[in-house]
Amino acid sequence: MQKQNKTFKYIKDFLEFKNKRQLTKINLALDNYPIENEELIDLSLQLCVCSKIKLFSLSLTHKNLQEDQMLSFFGNLQAYKILSTIWFDFKYNRISNKGISFLAQFLIKCVNLKQLYINLHSNNIDINGAFELLNTISSIKSIQSLEIMLGENKLQLESRVVQVCNLSNSLTSLHIGLNQNSITDKGVQAIGVALSSCIKLNKLELYFYSNKIGDIGVSAIASSLKKLTLLKKLKLSFYKNMIQDNGIEQIGQALSYCTYLTNLALYLNDNQFGDKGTFSLAEGLSHCTDIKTLKLSLFNNRQITNEGYQKFDYCLQILPDLYSLKFYFSNNEKLLKSKDLLNCSNIRILTLDLQLCSLLSEKNQHKRNALKIRRLVILNC
Repeated sequence: MQKQNKTFKYIKDFLEFKNKRQLTKINLALDNYPIENEELIDLSLQLCVCSKIKLFSLSLTHKNLQEDQMLSFFGNLQAYKILSTIWFDFKYNRISNKGISFLAQFLIKCVNLKQLYINLHSNNIDINGAFELLNTISSIKSIQSLEIMLGENKLQLESRVVQVCNLSNSLTSLHIGLNQNSITDKGVQAIGVALSSCIKLNKLELYFYSNKIGDIGVSAIASSLKKLTLLKKLKLSFYKNMIQDNGIEQIGQALSYCTYLTNLALYLNDNQFGDKGTFSLAEGLSHCTDIKTLKLSLFNNRQITNEGYQKFDYCLQILPDLYSLKFYFSNNEKLLKSKDLLNCSNIRILTLDLQLCSLLSEKNQHKRNALKIRRLVILNC
């Protein structure tokens, strides 16, 4: 029987393949050579005979794709009625709003999508292109798992995004990347409004680092988290923003509602909060008693004192199921220095990321402190 799953690294290999009609899973990994418009037209026309596709993966990175190429490919694609999974990787191209229009016109035909992954990192998309793409995705009510990466584009999200982000309440897994876009509080407020309707989510990842987000924006995200009480996996990457104590307090309060969490990652380094925010964060985390895996970065928040770190160490020590812990360190890091954490009996795997710690003596001291933790089985540095 002819194999129904196939990976193609060259367009000519796909064009010459004789049993296209039987394929249910197609992976086009076309990152090896420059592609002409005529080839993309031929490819899309031949894909039209693949009516049994359930999974469609296409990688065209670093190709300088523009409007013409997007039209050449997506302009001819048909509606795939049983297509349930799409994986598109178009990072590091020159796609702008018109190209997004052609992509959106294809997506709207895929009425039975359940999983959608789109990587558009580092293109030329502005707010209008993002508006059209997100609006299209929100209209596909069958989607359960969504990953969309728009980092390092030309987004400066303002209040208009409120219309864009009407995310489906059928989503169970959501990953949004909007990093490095000069996004302000207004844009994040809009996203918070949209998230609050996703009450079935059990996995959420937000990559909003290196923007201009302050307390108002992060508080909007926190308000939505309070409604997402089924979450088991949560990743908040908000480092290199302008978040102060009030915003971190709101995150801490939100965590106290997420009592089913088993996997949590908080990347909050390089902000502007201190002990007050850290206390609230630790207090909220103490309610997440099912957590098994925790990743944490707090460095370069200059207002956190020894007292703040000790409070956090105590919180980690009382989490009964915490098994695996990863810390990210910079210079003068104060974590791992309190008796509470050193006497911890639950942590079995400790990982220290010391890449940003420049002093060898300090790195060695962190390792010595880590090895003092009771019942530690594995130390990764």
